[in-house]
Amino acid sequence: MKEDHRPQEICAIWIDHTNRIISFRKEDGFEPRAFLSPDEQMQYALEKCSNGCRVQ
Repeated sequence: MKEDHRPQEICAIWIDHTNRIISFRKEDGFEPRAFLSPDEQMQYALEKCSNGCRVQ
């Protein structure tokens, strides 16, 4: 049996709560939020956008 040694893709969004900005890549001063799947990540991003957050 082969073992899969590939790194698991990290599903995360970085959030600037003060300026209401989300990013899909690491940004200084932004708080990270991890997700179990890309679908969960996108659902969260769409929810944040519908509540007034901007995407960087």
